[in-house]
Amino acid sequence: VCDSDTMLDPASTAEMVKVLEEDPSIGGVRGDGQILNKYDSWISFLSSVRYWMAFNIEMVCQSYFGCVQCIRGPLGMYRNSLLHEFMEDWYNQTFLGRQCTFGDDRHLTNRVLSLGYATKYTARSKCLTETPIEYLRWLNQQTRWSKSYFREWLYNAMWFHKHHLWMTYEAVITGFFPFFLIATVIQFFYRGNVWNIRLFLLTIVSSSHKIILSYLP
Repeated sequence: VCDSDTMLDPASTAEMVKVLEEDPSIGGVRGDGQILNKYDSWISFLSSVRYWMAFNIEMVCQSYFGCVQCIRGPLGMYRNSLLHEFMEDWYNQTFLGRQCTFGDDRHLTNRVLSLGYATKYTARSKCLTETPIEYLRWLNQQTRWSKSYFREWLYNAMWFHKHHLWMTYEAVITGFFPFFLIATVIQFFYRGNVWNIRLFLLTIVSSSHKIILSYLP
């Protein structure tokens, strides 16, 4: 499966098939996605950096333990025999009585995980995809992704016992991270000192400098 704006590498499909064929316990596999328009704006450039970290650090680690938590829309492949077991329930998914219109890729991955099958990532299967270049469009995208993440977090938690402990650990960390972040900001305003403020400003300046350098020839 892939999104309509995905540009596939000629070998992408074959590489994912290899992963599924090498182990019958693997129910789905995710390919490597890269940003096509990363130099169109600073938003798209930062998104490309985030994509690199997600695929080359987070996904590799999750794949090692057989628990990639989201086979995203740009590029993925599932074992066909599994899809028939939950296709209708996946298509008609509701949450709090309302039809779900986004986050279908994460829910599809969760359905595979719920059956006890592993999910993997392969860097040999590649694709290019576009990302928003305007802040408001990017914000809307991130809002949808965040909503679907926390919705699917509740569903995913029911299957922790079927997979490696790493899936539980990572889900707990990422699930509670926003609350830790809010608490840190509140503490900064109430207990912050000059040194902390200077440290934050230095981080912002340093990051901005690296972004500017990346645009230079």
